[in-house]
Amino acid sequence: MRTSYVAAGIQVGLAVASQVAAALQLPDVQSSLPDGYSQVPLEWELQSHVGGQTFLLNGTVQDVHKELEKRNPNFRVDFGLEDPVDNVTIAGLHPGHGPLERRIPSECAGHWQKVDCDIPKLTCQIDEIYEGINHLKKAIGSPRLPPGPKICSVVSCISYSAILFCSDHDMYFNAPFYDAAVGAECIIKECDRGDYLIKGQAWAAGSEGKWSVMVRRPDKKCP
Repeated sequence: MRTSYVAAGIQVGLAVASQVAAALQLPDVQSSLPDGYSQVPLEWELQSHVGGQTFLLNGTVQDVHKELEKRNPNFRVDFGLEDPVDNVTIAGLHPGHGPLERRIPSECAGHWQKVDCDIPKLTCQIDEIYEGINHLKKAIGSPRLPPGPKICSVVSCISYSAILFCSDHDMYFNAPFYDAAVGAECIIKECDRGDYLIKGQAWAAGSEGKWSVMVRRPDKKCP
């Protein structure tokens, strides 16, 4: 199924289709979803070297970065991923778990029309979601989801804690990593109960808001 999906993605055409090599299949993270949702692999268009050949990968941000390190051990330096970033930590964002407190990201106030803290799935570990947020803020490449509605892909998975990007668009949809990271931050701000556990779903606001971010426990431990 995954191979045919990648083939279909190539057929619809990328701007750099002539440079795209066959997609490498990475381990899939299975995560049963609320009723009506379907899970598909996230497709990435990537380069392992600056100015190098473009190719496709399927998988989470952790899977893809591991593969890029195999292809180019210096890729983090080459793409500027070793530069300091505003890392999210328990002490910095999670009230009551450290000396620092961080204001809710400004993107939360106007960019999210709804946050549901009672999705019918198991909770996951907040500290592992923070780690996933930091990975997403350092991600490279152009990920996209196939036409929806109610299509979801796991973008980050650490141990038993996953961040998913879901689309209701009826066409291929580019999934910005920064938006997924901020959506997860907003879920933590709205749904944190002070017990280090979290789950929830945030829907984007506005005319382009046919997508959402979900934080939850996957069916099994991440590979």
